[in-house]
Amino acid sequence: MKKIFLFFVTMFLLFGVSCAWAEKYHSVVKGDCLWTIGKKYESRWQEIQRANGLRGTVIFPGQRLLIPDAKADAKTSVGKSWEKIGGNPYKGTAEWAIRNFSLPEEIKTQVLENIRQEKFAWSEVRSGQKFSAVTFGRNKIWDKVETRWDSIKIYIAKDYGVGEYHVIKVLWCGNWAWWKEEVVLPPKKEIPPVSLIPEVIPETPPEIPSPIELPPIFREVVEEKECVQCEHEVDAGTGVWQNKETDARGLWWYAQYLLTLQRCEDGNMGIFGGTAVPKVGVFAKGDLGETDANYSWNSWGVGPEIGFIWTGLASNGYPHQVQFMFRTLWEHLHGENSSSGYHKDENHFLLGYYAEYLRKIAPDLMTVLYTEGWFDVSGSIDSSWSGDRVSDRSGFAIGAKIHKDFSEDWAGRLGAQIGFTPHEDHWGLNLNAEARFREWLMLGPNFDYTLASAVAGAAGGFSYGPFVRFELKHEVRRKYSEVRMEQVKPADHELLQY
Repeated sequence: MKKIFLFFVTMFLLFGVSCAWAEKYHSVVKGDCLWTIGKKYESRWQEIQRANGLRGTVIFPGQRLLIPDAKADAKTSVGKSWEKIGGNPYKGTAEWAIRNFSLPEEIKTQVLENIRQEKFAWSEVRSGQKFSAVTFGRNKIWDKVETRWDSIKIYIAKDYGVGEYHVIKVLWCGNWAWWKEEVVLPPKKEIPPVSLIPEVIPETPPEIPSPIELPPIFREVVEEKECVQCEHEVDAGTGVWQNKETDARGLWWYAQYLLTLQRCEDGNMGIFGGTAVPKVGVFAKGDLGETDANYSWNSWGVGPEIGFIWTGLASNGYPHQVQFMFRTLWEHLHGENSSSGYHKDENHFLLGYYAEYLRKIAPDLMTVLYTEGWFDVSGSIDSSWSGDRVSDRSGFAIGAKIHKDFSEDWAGRLGAQIGFTPHEDHWGLNLNAEARFREWLMLGPNFDYTLASAVAGAAGGFSYGPFVRFELKHEVRRKYSEVRMEQVKPADHELLQY
């Protein structure tokens, strides 16, 4: 019995010792840092920081640090596949990405200097390539990633690497990646034996040199003579409002369809020398409402629009975008009073414009400036009251918004707008806030305040209500598109057509 007891005690102690050996600890000495410790134990310093609950990178001599099992970490972080380029674009800074790659310090320093001086070589990203690490989302890094998309798609990248270390930025999505090229030594040349008998070498025609292979970005695709990209965009929105002072309430709505057609033939991506892309579409808007005095109205209008969108990189390296649309609208307005029998119908032809400028000022911060206007060119009226005159439907507005990304799914905006209506000499202030879910669903509150008006008693009045908008965009590619632009496409992708 005593022997059995001693056997179990011995096994328990051995099990405890083996468990203790499974956990690695490191006692910090003078001169240690998380990076050198991680390199010593073949573990990432971020994992050591996370395993010990460190908020920063400061450690002290004598401190005992738990070293996570690198093999266990490899099971969760190694072997990921990159299946959709641009599906999860990197939103952090280039310096954060390079500093957190497992590169030698001297290589990191030189790569960052190359980025600052824009020293790079053109590179390609194809399906089946393997990378040591790739950035994804907001300050995330995946280790040992293999690309797995359609083999016919080729993406252009900038290589800021040094020697056999390749550090690239994919222009389409802004992701960073690196890998180390294995240097293969050429085979040793065998010295042929010396023959005493002279060898007769037959005369051969001179060899025709092969054509010089151009860099990937200038390489022509023989199978496809042109590259056509169509972007179909559908936007719609509606909102309700009420004004308790005038006992009025109503609803407004708008909808538009836009088609963007880009031709990549001969490197020309659009108009104005290929720097801007044309857009055509259809725009519609309207509103309806009623008052407690039994007066109600309903207006709607529809017409074509045409314009362009230009996207590039600002001097600070962040993208900015300009969009301008010219619109025409045929509008019908009907109003009536059910108590008195009064009614009227108006038809108007309007010319309008919409201009917008977006500029990114930080990885998760962007400013938006815009202006919109309508000119009433002509109008007619059919009214039951002979004293009625056709109204002027002209109006202009200018506004600004600040955009903030909170996560990969959610963002928010705060905006203010000044509007002017010549018909009633009306000046109004609009304040709005919106929550944005995955850049297709927007909702929030709206507040309007009348600053001045020719209508007696209108100044100081206000109305409020919620709104919801949808922005649906689907990109259709004919056969395939080879990305060739350095600035337009990555910036356009980051802006996501706000």
